[in-house]
Amino acid sequence: MKKVDTILYRQIRAHLWNLIALVLLSFVVVALDLVAPWSFKILIDNVLSVQPEPLTGFFGSMLSMFKTPESLGIFAVVVYFLSMFMLTVFEYVNSVSVKEYIKKLTSDFSKTAFRNVESLAIGYYNKQQIGDYIYKLSYDVSAFGELVEGGMLPLITSCFYLVVTVTIMMYISPALTLLTLLSLPFLVLGLYYFNKQIAYVTRRSEFYNSLAFSFIEEVLSHLKVIQAFSQEKNKSERFNKKIDMSLGADVSYYKLDYILTLFVGIIIAVTYSVIMLYGIHAVFQGTLTTGLLIVFIFYLDNLTNPIISIVYALTEAKKSYVKISHMHDFFEDKRQTSHTGTASMIHQGMITFRHVNVMSGDAHILENVSFDIEAGKRTVIFGMNGSGKSSLANLILRFSEPNSGKICIDGVDITEYDLAGLRDNISYIPQEITLFNESIYDNIAFGNPLAKQKDVERAAQLATADEFIKRNPKKYAFKVGEAGNFLSGGQRQRLMIARALMKDQAKILIFDETFSALDVKTRESVLHNIQTFSEHKTTIIISNIFSVVSTADNVIVLNKGRVIYHGPAKHLSTELSLYKMILENN
Repeated sequence: MKKVDTILYRQIRAHLWNLIALVLLSFVVVALDLVAPWSFKILIDNVLSVQPEPLTGFFGSMLSMFKTPESLGIFAVVVYFLSMFMLTVFEYVNSVSVKEYIKKLTSDFSKTAFRNVESLAIGYYNKQQIGDYIYKLSYDVSAFGELVEGGMLPLITSCFYLVVTVTIMMYISPALTLLTLLSLPFLVLGLYYFNKQIAYVTRRSEFYNSLAFSFIEEVLSHLKVIQAFSQEKNKSERFNKKIDMSLGADVSYYKLDYILTLFVGIIIAVTYSVIMLYGIHAVFQGTLTTGLLIVFIFYLDNLTNPIISIVYALTEAKKSYVKISHMHDFFEDKRQTSHTGTASMIHQGMITFRHVNVMSGDAHILENVSFDIEAGKRTVIFGMNGSGKSSLANLILRFSEPNSGKICIDGVDITEYDLAGLRDNISYIPQEITLFNESIYDNIAFGNPLAKQKDVERAAQLATADEFIKRNPKKYAFKVGEAGNFLSGGQRQRLMIARALMKDQAKILIFDETFSALDVKTRESVLHNIQTFSEHKTTIIISNIFSVVSTADNVIVLNKGRVIYHGPAKHLSTELSLYKMILENN
């Protein structure tokens, strides 16, 4: 949680002067609110009373300037009107300013959280449920604004209000004030108990709501499979259970909130009754004027309001902090790839692996892997599913880090490259479909937003995508849909190839199982075009298709995470000899 505390501190410090201005503005509102009751004291004791109280002291000498009760009454009404008018104006200014401040604070916090989640190490991110992240970024980020608006600001203002009010009440009647303060221990004990319960229920509610979001994301992402296996009823029943659990947690929270309100209300009712009985007795005894008793009751209300505000502010702060703590993984540096390197340019593209090991628990994904990939050559990494081929690409792009061993590019340790500089010099097509719900043009130009139309069309031609693009009435303006679902598998792969070919500056090209959805003719055409485009570039093709192997300069064959062959493609004369080699190494 220390990381979250640090982030909160940084966010507040960035807007500290605005926060101080809001606190001072709130103090002005408090001062104006505290002035108003004294007009009633003047009206009751010095204007409407049959026997007006004598005017003494500094303020008494000022009020003695008014020669008649009528003129003094008019003055009291004017003072009340001006104080209430100014109070209304300042409350409006304060409310607008607070809302603007909170929106800015929440916006900046949301931007920070989103930047951090973008930089999470891929190996960690893949373990998370996307629905959980969507829920956190949609709802939990607002808790920071709620913490300040419903917790910090009311707490600071109410404490100031409480101190000033108690001081004035002690001036009016120490005995009545002490009676009033006797209720505080009951409020504090109640607050302590309910805060613990509310924190627990809030955490449970957050957990169940996050589960529901993750389940919705999973169902919508796999709807085709669910319908194909007629599992709609099963998924619906499971969703109903998750919603019921979420609802139960929310209802528990509201019940606690209402019980807390009831508890506070009972304490206030008892306190008011005791004060009024004692106050009436003091008036009859002549130790307190009627006007001062009325003013004291006004301040009693003023005292009760900040106490209630403090109770709710602490409760809101606790609840908001629980929500923010739910986002702690957004700010964990150890889960983000290091950006500490300084090298930024890859000049040739020679890649060296030396004794690289990658573990998952006690199992080897890659075991003592060593090889060289020549600069400017085409290398095919061949192997069956699960042999560790894609793990090599992840290591080169630093999506993951090896447990041991060393990886170099042009003789420089890969960790010495600036991460953005490293990836700018690599063009990559992942195994999974990664198209955005944008136009064909935007998808192809994704890595090069300054690209011109002719550059996009050239990349599409090299990927043999221009033929289906031109058949579409909207051509390059056509929106491909979520994950490219308006296109066929082969069309999506060709767009991804075109996008990779837009990075002219890249010295290394990595194609991870890119050609599996292409027919033989299209595959041969694309491979030919890539060969022309990738001249003098280091090209790595990850595949388990033998016809792709035959086009390579060199081949690396993986089996169960180990390199069992590294050499020229011509030595793997037939597909049979290749698979025989793999079987022999099982």
